[in-house]
Amino acid sequence: MLIGPTAGVKGIAPRDSNVSADEELRYNLGVTSPAQGPDGTLYIGHADGLYAVDPAKHQVKWAYGSASVVSSPAVGADGTVYFGAMDGYLYAVKNGVLVWQVKTKGQVNSSPAIGVDGTVYAMSDDGNLYSVK
Repeated sequence: MLIGPTAGVKGIAPRDSNVSADEELRYNLGVTSPAQGPDGTLYIGHADGLYAVDPAKHQVKWAYGSASVVSSPAVGADGTVYFGAMDGYLYAVKNGVLVWQVKTKGQVNSSPAIGVDGTVYAMSDDGNLYSVK
C-alpha cells in the first residue's frame, strides 16, 4: 500500500468523486514519519489530516480530516493519537473520533510528546509550550 503521489494501489479515496486518487494525492504532499500504536496500527500525518493504517491488511482503517499535519503524531498507551496541525490546533483522536482539541495562537508543526503522567506537550509557532492533561 502506498500513500503519496506515486503509482500503485492507494488506500485513500479522493474527497471529490470527480478527481482520481492519484490526482488527489499528487497535490497532498507532506506525509510524516509514522507512529505505531499498541495494537500495531500505524498513524501517519498527511496534508489533509491523520490516517490510521493497518500494516497487516494494507488498508486505511480510518482518517481524521484536519489542516496539514507536518509532524509525526504521538500515540498513548490507550491508543489515543495526539497530533498538531497547521490550523493551530492540537488534537486527540481515538478510533477516528475526536476526543479533544486545543486551539493555539500559531501553527502546531512540532511532534507532541506524552509525559509519564499522561500530559501531552506540544510547541506552537506562537512560541508557547502547551500542556494538556
